[in-house]
Amino acid sequence: MYACMLTGWIANGAVTAAILSDPELGPLGLVLAAGVSVQALGILLIPCGGRRIGARMALIASIMFVPVGLIGALGARRVLDALSREEFEARRTET
Repeated sequence: MYACMLTGWIANGAVTAAILSDPELGPLGLVLAAGVSVQALGILLIPCGGRRIGARMALIASIMFVPVGLIGALGARRVLDALSREEFEARRTET
């Protein structure tokens, strides 16, 4: 799960760095850099206890980078699916 998100973040960062190096595409690079930053913040929130919000932040930020961002989006989706399964199991064992 996290490996996909980290791989996607690295790939998105590489794309952003390439775009930032072109002076004509500077404004686009700044928007993409903001997306990479939000994605990094989301990835950092996951192990700190904010799994749901972190995975959602990473998922939304990854969408900006389609098709490269699909790697990170896949990892974020897996985290959200795991959370849903855990909540379902917890409710099932309570009753």
